Amino acid sequence: MDARSWAAGQSHISLKATSDGRSWTGFEAQLYDTSGGFVEMPPKTHHRVRMHVGEPITATCRLAGLVQRRRMTPGDFDVVPLAHSAIWEEDGPGTMLGICLMPSLIRTAADGMDLNPDSVSVEAQLQLRDPRIDHIGWALQAE
Repeated sequence: MDARSWAAGQSHISLKATSDGRSWTGFEAQLYDTSGGFVEMPPKTHHRVRMHVGEPITATCRLAGLVQRRRMTPGDFDVVPLAHSAIWEEDGPGTMLGICLMPSLIRTAADGMDLNPDSVSVEAQLQLRDPRIDHIGWALQAE
């Protein structure tokens, strides 16, 4: 896997691994380290789940009018809907798993559950814990 680095605000982000080239359908994943400081995610055309997978850190998160100061521990995740930006101010270095969910995957899942895809929405949420998402996240990280 290609390891790339780029600056994001005051934080330095180093890409450790990516699912590029794996031919996954409807989603992608990236594992990356942050140096701490200010991290901003601009709006995208897909939904994002950002799961903390490193040592615990303290951060302030801003997303869709939500503001939360919290201790992030492994397995905590945030949901960033498409077209939303998010900002984290992290007190130290961290390791994150970013999962990108394409709108087509959400529509396909809704169809599979006999739901009207036009009535399904993804809501902005901070510091969630869910054993199923936790399991999927750790499996993606291992892959």
